[in-house]
Amino acid sequence: MTPPSSIIVIKATNTLGKEIPLERSVSEVEKDVRAVSASLDPIIKFTIKGEINVKYSDESVYANFTRMMGSYSFSNEEEAKGYDITKDHVFALKHKDKPIPVKITVYPYRDGSKVVYEFGYRYSMTVSGKTGSSISSYSQSEIDALISEISQVVND
Repeated sequence: MTPPSSIIVIKATNTLGKEIPLERSVSEVEKDVRAVSASLDPIIKFTIKGEINVKYSDESVYANFTRMMGSYSFSNEEEAKGYDITKDHVFALKHKDKPIPVKITVYPYRDGSKVVYEFGYRYSMTVSGKTGSSISSYSQSEIDALISEISQVVND
């Protein structure tokens, strides 16, 4: 994030209209705001969605996900509400020894089935616009590997 180009100070007054003095100088406050802005590393999350057409039956494909991935366990009920788990299922896609919730919906489709997947991907960005942090960093090859893992389950 770019530090602000200017800072406007609005002097505060009490109920009688008397000015309340600043505890710090305007230049000190400005310096602090710029320092905080320069050190921010926002976390960005987006959802990856896709479809895979498969020659196998929807029952067979769904059974593969159940057998090979297993269910994802949410830490609280609020997180689970983001997925309509009554019509489909949320499986645990393993990534760097941590499970990622991946919503899988399987439909009968022509002579086989269609798999629709959806999962979140988080990364952080530094103030300079570069990616990377201890949480994760954006990597298209990493996303491609996760999608490939889903495809392997589909075609097992």
